[in-house]
Amino acid sequence: MKKFFAAFLAALLVLGTSPVFAEDSFNYTITVDGVTVPSEPGYNGSLYRYTSIADALGYETAFHAETGIVESKKGDITVTFAVSGYGGATVVQDDEFKDYLGYFYAQNIYDKLYISYYNAEALASVVDAGLVVDESASTVSIYSSAGKQALAEQTDARLTLFNEMMGLTRDKNYTSQGTGNMTMNLSSKLFGLSGTGEINFETVSAKSGNKTYSKVITSNSGLMNLLHLNIDDDEISKSETIEIYTDGQQVYLKSKTLTKALLQEEEYAFSYEYPEQTELLMDQWVTTDNFPPSYRLLLNNGITLGNFIVDYCFETATYYANPIDMIDMFVTLMSDENITVTENNGLKTYAYKIDKNTYLKCLEPMIPEMSEEERAEFDAVMDGFEMEMTAAETVTADGIKSVSGGKSSLSNVPNPWNEDVFSGEILFSAEETAAFSENVEYAFPDVSGAVNLTDFVKSVTDADIFEH
Repeated sequence: MKKFFAAFLAALLVLGTSPVFAEDSFNYTITVDGVTVPSEPGYNGSLYRYTSIADALGYETAFHAETGIVESKKGDITVTFAVSGYGGATVVQDDEFKDYLGYFYAQNIYDKLYISYYNAEALASVVDAGLVVDESASTVSIYSSAGKQALAEQTDARLTLFNEMMGLTRDKNYTSQGTGNMTMNLSSKLFGLSGTGEINFETVSAKSGNKTYSKVITSNSGLMNLLHLNIDDDEISKSETIEIYTDGQQVYLKSKTLTKALLQEEEYAFSYEYPEQTELLMDQWVTTDNFPPSYRLLLNNGITLGNFIVDYCFETATYYANPIDMIDMFVTLMSDENITVTENNGLKTYAYKIDKNTYLKCLEPMIPEMSEEERAEFDAVMDGFEMEMTAAETVTADGIKSVSGGKSSLSNVPNPWNEDVFSGEILFSAEETAAFSENVEYAFPDVSGAVNLTDFVKSVTDADIFEH
């Protein structure tokens, strides 16, 4: 049950969902996994050594002198372009056209191939590498898959106690059962508003080798409607069963609400434009080529906290908050400095608490510039903020029994009318019992008929275009 801590914390951060882009392509210093890419002056800004970038991202590159074509391969992805100034690069995956990178400027300088900044960014995006742009320092940092994994390991090293508290360091085979509750209370005396909602959940989990499975059954009495401002959506107010499973290579999901959310990741308005096709997926196991890290966190040992944070930050970074700053925000929020650990007769207790100052330090990179008066008002609003969580567990050779809970509240927001503009609190509690077993005998789900949403959306939209 402690795996819900991360979702509880992430909900308190105001994070955007737009990708990071630079304004222009003049004279940046580009690094890949910390190594500076050689550059040469070009007509409209610096040009960058192609193979230094491609090699670091895992491409294998060949130049066909007879045709002047460059071909770079990584796994099932192939990027080809001509060394002829401004042209285009073609991206093929599994022998099928995937993308066309326009204005791919490639130039031969001193028998070395160079490309523009925009081309470097495009080459990185093809293989889902991370990109961090710091215009004030004129730097662009590219992170390959290996580079992001190194960041994740560095992040985990800074969050040892939080990983333990969430149970994400559990490396034994196990089966577990748990229950939990979350309640939200909101009020505003100034506007005469109040609301209360509650959601209860049960969980079943199992791990055997690379296989991990988790099922969450929710029932609610208004909380989801309250969170969605009473939007009239039947799916929001219904009870929900969420199943998620990994065989060690691919992640699979079975959930009406979350399947719709995954479809939105593939094609924003798909479920609204194709309701009949969407309905076909509601009771099926599905997967995608790019599973959001927040879903994978539902699996104990499906992803470490460091992996979740790094993936999430690169996925949701904005122009105003780059991934590295966001990672530091999470580390500040979940730092070992905020956790006190005590042990007594086999019972290990983690007590986590942060106040206004820690929370503001966490949000600092995202707070816009303010005058002294505006900043004083903002700080005053946060005076009533507090967040605390506890997790107590007894660990034996046979298993773990844990009890956890948490509270986040903001009260009596100051204002010129001296009335309570907003007060709110979120409370949650959970219990879990896990049994260790060297050979777990568990009926893991059959996902042989799972639908790949990436392929499904493409087939439906392609057919629609063809018909029209």
